[in-house]
Amino acid sequence: MRIAFLVDAFPVFSETFILDQITGLLDRGHDVRIMANCRTDEKNLHPHVVKYDLLSRCYFWGEKPENLFLRVFYAFPYLLKNIFRLRGALSIFYAVNAFRKAGEFDIAVCHFGWNGLVAVRLKKAGCLNAKIVTVFHGSDMSKYPRIMGEDVYSDLFTSGDLFLPVSDRWKERLIRLGCTPARIKVHRMGVDVAAIGPGKSRPAGDGVVTVLSAARLVKKKGIESGIGAFGKAVKERPDIAMKYRIAGEGPLMGGLKAIADETCEGGSVEFLGRKYRDEVISLMKSSDIFMAPSVTDPAGDQEGIPVALMEAMAAGCTVLSTQHSGIPELIESGKNGLLVPEGDVGRLAEALSMLVDDAGMRKGLADAARKTVENEYDIRKLNDELERTLKGLIGDAE
Repeated sequence: MRIAFLVDAFPVFSETFILDQITGLLDRGHDVRIMANCRTDEKNLHPHVVKYDLLSRCYFWGEKPENLFLRVFYAFPYLLKNIFRLRGALSIFYAVNAFRKAGEFDIAVCHFGWNGLVAVRLKKAGCLNAKIVTVFHGSDMSKYPRIMGEDVYSDLFTSGDLFLPVSDRWKERLIRLGCTPARIKVHRMGVDVAAIGPGKSRPAGDGVVTVLSAARLVKKKGIESGIGAFGKAVKERPDIAMKYRIAGEGPLMGGLKAIADETCEGGSVEFLGRKYRDEVISLMKSSDIFMAPSVTDPAGDQEGIPVALMEAMAAGCTVLSTQHSGIPELIESGKNGLLVPEGDVGRLAEALSMLVDDAGMRKGLADAARKTVENEYDIRKLNDELERTLKGLIGDAE
């Protein structure tokens, strides 16, 4: 198959879930091209970008073509058809050129709903003759419809061919927005369990219980709640040495450091900055507890199911998170991790103290978590399933 991946930007270091699908389909012999709205200024490239030479497969549809004559020539059919429909015309004007340059595709896999809308407009313009598959993650199901209106995806639901929400929660949301249930299939993001390696029990070491969070430092990741809960746990259990490591960067870094200085006296909070994926996995394997205190941000933005949680579970870490979005589909509280109501710092601190105090509980939850990811969230199995789904869509099912 010849497959286009429509994405917001490329390369984006944190979007490993998209990279894993792209490289998985390349490994299975398909011709994959990346159609990105813009290029980033990433200096440290993810190893997959280099190994698979993905930049040579990338076209940037948000950039102006070099030649003005070619811009007008290629975009003229679209402008003629849509002279009275100017919404989004400028971005599509440039996109038409990029897609003509990239050639024909069998399938367009659009990550995030708004890129599905771009694909529909390109198809109407006559420069994309492909099945349109849209993957819905989180903000495109929560924040985006809230801003743009509940009917924002009406054209996509009419013209799109298949819709792949990452959770059952987002499947129900799609149905409420007006999508035909028969064209919806939940397809989860996953992690490379084999590459992460077997989970292992952590030795007692220096007797310090280590808590880890790994996330972009934005509101919906809830790191402020995590710091508050850690500060409470330190005060409640002064007899147990604890440290909290936070991997990631983002606009809230300065404020979070100030909160940690104020609330975590007696405990150690370390901000590690951005880390490569392999470094994060190594941190998970050397930590006792992985905390992902996700919340709905003031603009309504929500998670899907954080891939970092899956990685931590595969790495043999005990996970503590919140009853947020699709997270309860991954973690069954008391079985393979612990969940508390989102934004409830007191309950988060209680759960953290319980885990800090009980190494046996941590091990039991971690062992069950590893099995969950092996059975349901292994990217190799999920990419096999994705390949079958895409083949079936174009009538090439085996």
